[in-house]
Amino acid sequence: MRRAAGVLLPVSSLPNSGPIGTFGREAFSFVDFLADCGFSFWQVLPLERFGNGDSPYDCRDAFAGELSYCTSSIQGNYGNRTFSPYQVDYEAAREFSAEATREQFETEWLELRKHANDKGIQLIGDLPFYVSESSKDVIEHPDWFNLNLTSGAPPDYFNPEGQSWGNPTYDWAAMRKSGYSWWCSRIERAMKMYDYVRLDHFRGFSKFWGISGAGTEAQSGKWYNGPGYPLFQAMEKRLGKLPIIAENLGDIDSAVRELLAKAGFPGMAVFQFGFTGERSERPANIHLPHNYRPNLAAYSGTHDNTTLLDWVMKLDDDSRWDLFAYLGYSGDFTRGGRDCTINKAILRSLFQSPSKLVIVPLQDILGYGADSRLNIPGTATGNWRWRVTQDGLNEIDRDYWKNQLRLFNRI
Repeated sequence: MRRAAGVLLPVSSLPNSGPIGTFGREAFSFVDFLADCGFSFWQVLPLERFGNGDSPYDCRDAFAGELSYCTSSIQGNYGNRTFSPYQVDYEAAREFSAEATREQFETEWLELRKHANDKGIQLIGDLPFYVSESSKDVIEHPDWFNLNLTSGAPPDYFNPEGQSWGNPTYDWAAMRKSGYSWWCSRIERAMKMYDYVRLDHFRGFSKFWGISGAGTEAQSGKWYNGPGYPLFQAMEKRLGKLPIIAENLGDIDSAVRELLAKAGFPGMAVFQFGFTGERSERPANIHLPHNYRPNLAAYSGTHDNTTLLDWVMKLDDDSRWDLFAYLGYSGDFTRGGRDCTINKAILRSLFQSPSKLVIVPLQDILGYGADSRLNIPGTATGNWRWRVTQDGLNEIDRDYWKNQLRLFNRI
């Protein structure tokens, strides 16, 4: 991978007159916008069927797309109904997509991908680690899942009490006997849909946090062994070189680092995590740009983080002082929008880093605050609703971003 940069934006967040972003003309226009700005990648969130809380990560069918994104069966069906340009209306989206088909989903997405590739934009997909308990996958292959051991995460940056996700975990012994065929098929499908795939919760392939029996509190869980490297060997034997970006965030130990190194996938770094922990240890923090390595995808934030502007405003005084000293910045940190200079300073530090790939959530380019946050981990409702407007996109200075990317050899 050459030096490049891209933008993170869910398809659901695209603008249009309907209840949700789709694969329609606004998606094609967004691709054109990325090309005009000099970006080379568009990262989306999972496109599989929404699960509980409208979460794209609570997958109801690992091999079927969310039909709400289709346009051919819903255009012109809105009648006199109007929808908020700022928030997704999932109930209405499902209503208007009732007649859409899998074939329409596949056709429309692949047409959009071709347009993106023709414009020099590569697509990064996102593969959830778990599927929903009510998913087609669990119903058809219950022997591949451990229905008595649910998923979660121990206490971490996002939630000091940990998280209980409720998804069934995998019976890795049973999957190993099948040659990991289900996982190989998932990756094979993803490789047909995207140019690269972000593999969610990579640490779960080493060890995963399981909550047994009737337990619902994350603290009652413990670590269990995952499949390790043999899973990726099976994938590579069947599919060849894997275009994977590993989400190696959270509680990472030496075993996860060894697995990532053995697999050879680029991992992730998140700028917002660079100013956590003891101040004296921050210079060595792996999330700060001077510590990045080339085989890495660097992010200003992810779908689970708040926006850069909100993060800066909520930093304690000492951490904000450290941030300004790191950036050599002395300007206003409260101004948002097109002239959000603190965001520009942070993103410049990412662009000039050794990391070959930099991904920026669109909200950080727009200079938006907390009201545009996509998800608050550990909360079941009210997430995944933010949408960008066409007026918002029109406000972005395309020449500025193109010049920045050219300056640091990312075009």
